[in-house]
Amino acid sequence: MGEIVQEALVWHNLPLTVLLCLVGLYWLMVAVGLAHHEGLDVDLDGDMDVAIDVDAHVDAHVDAHADGDHSSGHDLHGAHSGGGLGDLGVAVLKFVNAGEVPLTLVISMMSLLMWGTSMIANYYLNPGGGFVLAAGLLVGNFITSATLTRIVTSPMKPLMRGLRRGAREEVKVVGCVGVVKTGEVTESYGQVEVDIDGSPLLLQARVAGGAGPLSRGDEVMVIDHEEGTQIYTIRKTEPIKTEEIQ
Repeated sequence: MGEIVQEALVWHNLPLTVLLCLVGLYWLMVAVGLAHHEGLDVDLDGDMDVAIDVDAHVDAHVDAHADGDHSSGHDLHGAHSGGGLGDLGVAVLKFVNAGEVPLTLVISMMSLLMWGTSMIANYYLNPGGGFVLAAGLLVGNFITSATLTRIVTSPMKPLMRGLRRGAREEVKVVGCVGVVKTGEVTESYGQVEVDIDGSPLLLQARVAGGAGPLSRGDEVMVIDHEEGTQIYTIRKTEPIKTEEIQ
C-alpha cells in the first residue's frame, strides 16, 4: 500500500492523482446527497444537462463549419473555434462519447483509466522518472485511455438517448419563442435557443419546407416537433405593428 501511495505522488503521476481525487470527491458529494434524499434529482438532471449541452455545442461547431462554407468563413465562432486546436477538442469529445454520455461519467472513467495506466506504465517502463519518456508515455496513455473510455461508455449511449428523449418530451417547447444561434437555419441544419423558465435550451431546428433561411439573431417561434427525433420546426416571428397596439 505504501509503495502505491509513493508511486502515486511521483511528479509524473501526481497531476493524475490529484484529478482522480477531485473526481472521487465529486462522487462522494453525490453519494452524500443521495443518502440524504436531497440531491438525487439535481444530480441526475445536472448530468443530463451536461450531456445535452456538450452534444449541442459539438453539433453547433459542425453547423458553424457548414455556415462558413456558405459564407465568408469569418462569421462563425471567430477565434472561438481555435482552428486546428478547436477541431481537435471537438473530435476528442465526439470520440469519447461526451455528447451522448454525461460528461461527469466520461471524465470519471477517463481519469481512472489514465491514472491506472500511468501508474503501471511508469513503474515498469520509467523507473528513473525521465521527463522525455514520461511525456511519451503520457501521450500513449491518453490515446489508450480515450479508446478504452469509448469502448466502456458506448453501451450507455442507447440508455442515455432514452433518458434525454424523455427529458425533452417533458419540456413543452412548441409555442416557445427563441433566437437563432447558428449562422443560419435552413431546411437541413441549424440551431435555436429558447428560454424555458429562465433556463436556456439549445434545440436542433429546421425551417418549414419552402421557407427561406433564417439568420443568426432572428427571433423565431417553435411551431412543431418531429416525432422520434429531437428536431424542431420553426418560423420567424412577425414584428408587432404600432397600429395593432393602438
